Amino acid sequence: MKSRRTVVTFSFSCSFLFILLFHALIHAETSTGVQGELTIDGATAEGAVVYLRDLNHPPAPVSPMPITIRQEMFKFKPKFSIVTVGSTVTFQNDDFEMHNIKSDSPGNRFDLGLQIPGRSRKVVLKKPGAVDLRCRIHSDMKGMVFVSPSSFFMPIELDGKFAFSGVPAGDYEIEVWHPERSAPDQKPKGLAVRIGAGVTTIDLDWKGNVLTRKNP
Repeated sequence: MKSRRTVVTFSFSCSFLFILLFHALIHAETSTGVQGELTIDGATAEGAVVYLRDLNHPPAPVSPMPITIRQEMFKFKPKFSIVTVGSTVTFQNDDFEMHNIKSDSPGNRFDLGLQIPGRSRKVVLKKPGAVDLRCRIHSDMKGMVFVSPSSFFMPIELDGKFAFSGVPAGDYEIEVWHPERSAPDQKPKGLAVRIGAGVTTIDLDWKGNVLTRKNP
């Protein structure tokens, strides 16, 4: 009886381990990701935004990212923000004077009217691209919001690195935009790439008016 129990227990353990191994192999074969580095004219691309746009399927729904942009000492804080399509932006007047925040960017035009100190107003950004922020009263106030059409986006820091996990395999355009290098109405620079199983490395350099891939 003891021997039979040992055989049954051993058989169950082997079956359980086989199932775990099978799921691990399936996950390893289907999991995908993207990593890389972006430079501008061979130097740091800090401040840029990188994102992926699916070329084979319509845009997938993205989760809104509500943020608050403050007006303080006659400046937008932060000066540059990144959100996804459909996000709500709250403009909070923390100055001691009135402001009138507006944008003339196509697809995201708005005018919040006079806003007294201590009050806030909201706007939903519905179209991808750059949104140029201005104050109708104080012409030297300038800010920018970039609206990403994709949930696979990342702001670039000093090291220039970016990474996305869980990206379905397929054909994409990797697009780049920078608040100081791109005009508000300028389309992001893009490059078609194919993403397969495993991790795809894509190193980019934005030189002049051209975005190129540094690795094959």
